[in-house]
Amino acid sequence: MLHLPPQRLLVKDRGRIVPIPVSSIDWLEAEGDYIRIHVGRQTHLIEKTFTRMEELLAPRGFARIHRSAMINLDRIAELHPEGSGRLRLLLRDGTQLIVSRSYSARFREGLL
Repeated sequence: MLHLPPQRLLVKDRGRIVPIPVSSIDWLEAEGDYIRIHVGRQTHLIEKTFTRMEELLAPRGFARIHRSAMINLDRIAELHPEGSGRLRLLLRDGTQLIVSRSYSARFREGLL
């Protein structure tokens, strides 16, 4: 059976369930057993493992940049070398994130 990556994530928000288009997600960060999804100025907290979220979103153009962070590659505005093999990413909304040394090589290979 063919499994397609999701186009939307369903998140609970103040007693309701809201569909979030995957394409609108800027980046995600791990918070314990939860994941914080950043969509513009809004954030949403969901209960899912980071590994499972990576499996779901990688086919949709997301890449892990740190043990606890993943970004939508379409949201990158600039990349800046930081020394020690790390990169600093500037997202289109002005958010700055660091690609850790251990993910940097894999990240560069995926982009270039």
